[in-house]
Amino acid sequence: MTGRGLSRLTGAAPYSSESEAAPMKCLELSIPPLPQFVMAGFTVWPAGTRHFARSIDVYDVLVVASGKVYMTEDGIPYEIGAGELFVLTPGSLHYGHRGCDVQTEIYWLHFIHSRPVRALAYDEIPWLSVLPGGSSKDETPPPHCMYIPKQAALDMTLFRPLLDRMVRLHGRIRIENALELHMLLTEFLFRVQQIAGRQFVAPSQRVSYRFMEYAESHYASPFKRRHVEEALHYRYDYIARCFKKHAGMTPVEYVQHVRMEEARRLLVSTEMTVREVGEAVGLPDGNYFIKTFRKTTGLTPGKYRAFNAIREPSP
Repeated sequence: MTGRGLSRLTGAAPYSSESEAAPMKCLELSIPPLPQFVMAGFTVWPAGTRHFARSIDVYDVLVVASGKVYMTEDGIPYEIGAGELFVLTPGSLHYGHRGCDVQTEIYWLHFIHSRPVRALAYDEIPWLSVLPGGSSKDETPPPHCMYIPKQAALDMTLFRPLLDRMVRLHGRIRIENALELHMLLTEFLFRVQQIAGRQFVAPSQRVSYRFMEYAESHYASPFKRRHVEEALHYRYDYIARCFKKHAGMTPVEYVQHVRMEEARRLLVSTEMTVREVGEAVGLPDGNYFIKTFRKTTGLTPGKYRAFNAIREPSP
């Protein structure tokens, strides 16, 4: 996909080569819980206006629609230009170190959440890490993280309608629309995270994505290093290093993960025998398939099928 096509999907504005050379870091926020909406607004600053000094215990997201804002946070100066997002973190001291040069339009959002776990460069984020699939016995969601760019360029033709709706709803907030504001905040943050996840893709990450695609379409075949090398046109050792860096597991472990997820699906949604399921996911040795499945899920394939069978309600 071209950069322009990718930008349309993610809402990311095309970056210059200078921006790509030194991308801003992302804030890592732990989930659950999801961030909670506090308020949203839109303002127009006359030329010469600067932000007053303060420190508040909320995330303060600025989106500059036109003009430029000069902001210092914890002693570090930033310039936020037209079409850019900037995130001020809870508890930080921030203020405008210079008035805006021209009339400037600004959207702002406040939300609450725990403070960032850490700040990571885009290519350090484990985007491909596999989260546990869980089971019907789980009582809590698996912990994971979301990532918000500290500063990023946005395609305002995609983001402005979303921001306008949030501002309008907040201006007439009622019980019936309060939940929608939380949903819109989640959508906004999801779109922003996509920018970080898709626009700044390192070469090693592209190799990892290609291996994932290969594994998801070849899991039913015997896993051979030379087949992977022929498909991706890289030495296997390099592919393995890239994948370990971005997914946190080896290529073999990921293939087994894909096989077990497909085996779960087949056991619940089809009447295939256990042996047939094993063959379908690339593990024709029945004993080895059962052993591997039990190691992954804690149950044999037969017990897993029985436990997850859809039962008709009692008459």
